[in-house]
Amino acid sequence: MSYGFMITNERLQIAADKDSETQKVKLSDDFNLTGTAKYLMSSKFNGDDLSAYGEIYDKDGNDTDLKSTWTVPVAKDSTTGDFSLNIPKETLDVGTYKIKVHLTDSNDLVSNTITYNITVTKNELIITPDKTDITVNDNKPVDLTGSYKYSDNADFQDKNVTKTYEITNANGTTHKLTQTMAHDKKIDVDLKPIAYDQSPDQTLSDYLKNPKSDNVLAEGKNVVKITVQDGTYASAETTVNINVPKLSPTITKTTSNGINVLGPTGKVHFPIDFSYGSDYTLNPNELIGVFTVDQQDPVSLKINNPTTAQNSSFDMSFDLAGNQINLPSDKNSATVTLYFTDPYGRKTNTESFNLSILSYALELDFNNYRFQTIDPKTFEAGYIKRSGDWDLNVTSYKASWVLKAEADNLDYESTQQPSNLSMAYVNKDDLATALQSNPQIAKSDKMEAQTVDISDQWNSDNGILLKTNTLPKQGDYTGTIHWNLTESL
Repeated sequence: MSYGFMITNERLQIAADKDSETQKVKLSDDFNLTGTAKYLMSSKFNGDDLSAYGEIYDKDGNDTDLKSTWTVPVAKDSTTGDFSLNIPKETLDVGTYKIKVHLTDSNDLVSNTITYNITVTKNELIITPDKTDITVNDNKPVDLTGSYKYSDNADFQDKNVTKTYEITNANGTTHKLTQTMAHDKKIDVDLKPIAYDQSPDQTLSDYLKNPKSDNVLAEGKNVVKITVQDGTYASAETTVNINVPKLSPTITKTTSNGINVLGPTGKVHFPIDFSYGSDYTLNPNELIGVFTVDQQDPVSLKINNPTTAQNSSFDMSFDLAGNQINLPSDKNSATVTLYFTDPYGRKTNTESFNLSILSYALELDFNNYRFQTIDPKTFEAGYIKRSGDWDLNVTSYKASWVLKAEADNLDYESTQQPSNLSMAYVNKDDLATALQSNPQIAKSDKMEAQTVDISDQWNSDNGILLKTNTLPKQGDYTGTIHWNLTESL
């Protein structure tokens, strides 16, 4: 008696289709497990059907005792065969499963085993953003809001939700923010400009190498993909577009004159206008100024201007102390160049200022002044108060000083004849001295740079006041105060 048998080194190999390997399906829908079969040594199929076997496990790997078999037809003489294994609706309850599949041929060759990851949901998770297209008109964080729920308002399957925000900038750079929390049915996240949290002690280029995780928005179109996951049971995604205008902010110095500075630590006044050239709002504390004095290393400072939101060109002039920008202590002049950057990393043009660094200064700034109108109905003999802010300022550096004021009686304007109206200086102790006596009204022994507002130190009942003993005749009166500012020893 003789026996026949076949020895072969051929092997049957199967692979799952990529889009079938992991699926999320609804309880009420059929679904298919698809893939491809072939022999590793490229043998041809003989035309006999293949048999497929499936075993189903839960998310923890426990056998559910659910098994399926399918017949897979393959054309004769073909080298590959596609298969699609149908699983009818409601075969699996809501949950997550692993389905392990292998095939055999008519010669009892057994394939490798492949695993399909299947999540069955009862209904559909839906994300509804409040806005799908957002256009930015300022440098504030963008509050991305919306809601999520199941289509039939069913309860969530997991106690926690994972929300993922993937932001793709116009240049292709991507950022990802992930939140895991108890379900709140809300989409609510602040997305900040790319340089929003830059501190002055970092250059813009250095900060942009590793910005804070929520500094994600850049100029141009930002595509935000929002994904919400109810544990492993269901997920949904949608997109929101955030459009940030591309702008070229400009600064313009408003004087061609040089700037005097009282020593290397004195106040430096920068007269500058700022504009975005568009209807775009700049809020307080959003600009970083980059200052370069001569050939020194740049100094970056946060600039407080504007003090209120501005949406058009505005005067953003500001003052800094000389030591804030490292003015030299061994020179009497310097050139300062500066530009600004905003939270989106936009950069202005550069302006230059020529500074004269003074070694000594003593000067007085004054204006034309008025006293309050005398009302005959309420007149009382005594002193008449000043009207408005007199703005009487002494600026000094390395100089102690004394300020005196001298004046005769006021003239009646229409005739230029002297009147009985006179001026007096009343000190804080209410002691009055007529200005005819040239009284001292202020002094200082400080050597450091300073600007003293003399009139700001007066209240309404002291300082220079108008003296009248009787009701003057109707009309206007004028006079001249001779200010005498001298250096004291």
